[in-house]
Amino acid sequence: DDLRKARARLEQEEAKGAARAALASAVASGDAERLKAALDEAKRAGLDGADLAEAERALAKAEQQAAARERLRRALQERADQSELDAALRDAEAAGLGSGGDGADDLLMTAARKRAAEEAARADLARAIESGDADELRMALGRAADAGLAPDELEAAADKLQELERKAAARKELEDSMRHSDVDRLRAALEEAEEAGALGDLGPEANARLDELERKRAARRRLQDAVASGDVDALRAALEEGEEAGLGEKDLVDARGALEEALDRTILMQTLKTVDPSRSAPTSPAAGAGGDGPPSDAGLDGKTLLLDESLDQTRLADDAGQGGGTGRAAPGPPCQPTADTRIFEKAEYVFKLTPVDEDMSDEEIIKQLKQRLRKVYASPAEALAQCMQVPAVANVVPGGGGDEGLPLVAAEVVGAFGSQLQFSIPE
Repeated sequence: DDLRKARARLEQEEAKGAARAALASAVASGDAERLKAALDEAKRAGLDGADLAEAERALAKAEQQAAARERLRRALQERADQSELDAALRDAEAAGLGSGGDGADDLLMTAARKRAAEEAARADLARAIESGDADELRMALGRAADAGLAPDELEAAADKLQELERKAAARKELEDSMRHSDVDRLRAALEEAEEAGALGDLGPEANARLDELERKRAARRRLQDAVASGDVDALRAALEEGEEAGLGEKDLVDARGALEEALDRTILMQTLKTVDPSRSAPTSPAAGAGGDGPPSDAGLDGKTLLLDESLDQTRLADDAGQGGGTGRAAPGPPCQPTADTRIFEKAEYVFKLTPVDEDMSDEEIIKQLKQRLRKVYASPAEALAQCMQVPAVANVVPGGGGDEGLPLVAAEVVGAFGSQLQFSIPE
């Protein structure tokens, strides 16, 4: 009987040993089914908790890995969206899938990670395209290429990047050209910005700047043509247009000089046509000192309006300082002075009506009148001729003859002369 018990005891220990060996092998394999079978056999063999604990932990891990493996396979096979794929990958990594040296699990994890990177790159591209930010899209394209996306998947994003870069370049060129004065450059920049869809809020400002530059260029060309022609009316019109267009003094100075020369030339030519050829020398004021000539022109408060030898200045002088005679021929009938002249049409837009201060000297009055004449681009001779309504006055060379039959410069003429320049001289 003792022998039988001993034999049974030996068999039981041998069964336990075999069960322990099977458990160890199953734990090493990490296979859930083998672990389950080995645990069942170990329990039948009478192994206790200490012997079973490691195998049970291994079984729990194997079952976790099996579930994670299945979920990951399904996500890959069914082309799950990025969120599902990322969740499956997190489960697999938490379960230690692919870390045990299993070739199949390693391949599965590699494929899942590659797929996740591709999906992330696609999502990045979509966001970058939506943002419209060229720098962000450029970086997203680089990541997508690194992730292995096919060229046809990158084509739309590359086209969008090209569009954004063109728009950015067009916008920058438009902003730069608006700060300069090159009409052709700005026009080209506007066209490119419009084609590239880069105008935005710059459109009205850029068009206004182009209009301004075109007006200035047209005004410069007209000034150049007017200077080349030497025509007085053309020069005056071109100078007015240039000032209205906002041209600087550098653009206007040549035309102003040309206008002064043209006015002198015009008056001289008119004088040569009308002067008395029998007079070989100018008549000096002293020639009439003996009283042969008529009395001097009567003027406001004893003052006379005279043209000096330069043909482009006007002065008021006291009769008392001029002597009794001027040496001029007998005057013609009185004129009908008026302030409603072409010069007045310009002056009323340039000046406010200004009364003469009673304390102003002759020199101060003359200075004011000369300044206003320059502003409206008129010579004193021309202004006097217009207000007297006697064109021949503009042709007279002081002391040079050719003034036969011309009316006297009376007080009313002085008043009209000032009024047409918005300068009120009291009678």
